[in-house]
Amino acid sequence: MNYAKELGYRIKLLAIAQLDDLLELHVSPTLVRIGEPLAEVREAYNAVSVVGDAVGRVFFHGLGAGQMPTASAVVADLIDTAVGRTRLTFRTLQLWSKQEARVTMGDHSRVQGRYYMTYDNVSGDHSGLKLRQENLLGSYDLFLPVGDTTKLFGGGSLGVTKLTQDSPGASRDTDYGYAYGLQAGVIQDITDKASVELGYRYLRTNAATEVGAHGGPKDGTLRLTSSAQTYLAASYKF
Repeated sequence: MNYAKELGYRIKLLAIAQLDDLLELHVSPTLVRIGEPLAEVREAYNAVSVVGDAVGRVFFHGLGAGQMPTASAVVADLIDTAVGRTRLTFRTLQLWSKQEARVTMGDHSRVQGRYYMTYDNVSGDHSGLKLRQENLLGSYDLFLPVGDTTKLFGGGSLGVTKLTQDSPGASRDTDYGYAYGLQAGVIQDITDKASVELGYRYLRTNAATEVGAHGGPKDGTLRLTSSAQTYLAASYKF
């Protein structure tokens, strides 16, 4: 949670329902940018954010736990059941019945995403020092289709980093640390199995190396607190 805060987000457990051709329902921890109304819901408060075709986004916020709010919700459900509103709702939608439902539930597998691991090795000069950063990351992305063959992706990464300082005339030094961050980009399908993607990844790390001449005392410490990469990749499904 502290890592998410450093990146400008809060982690919220969201239940999401989306109705297109099918009704999709899922619950998952989600990164919500600080300043968004959902990110500011805390303690005993609950919130519902609804997006309508004409009205746009509507936000409902109020107490969802505690003695009186819980009692009110239970009594409301009992009243709905007693007067027949609950039965009417289920009969109207025809959910979980032997009749054909008016709303078709989507398969969870339609919510597309990917888990993957990456290794990257990046070298460069910094203030006359030769540095190499190696990252081994586990990542997860969610996909947002924006066309028949194009989709956006976004997600998070967590792993380890290795920082090596190997400058001419200086003592070689290596340090290991953690790495975490976010990535986003666009994927373009070329064929059913081949695609290309353009992405951007931002990482926070805690690796540091010592700098000093061969056989001499340490002159200082170089800390790598963040890094960013823009990449172009090609993928093929076997």
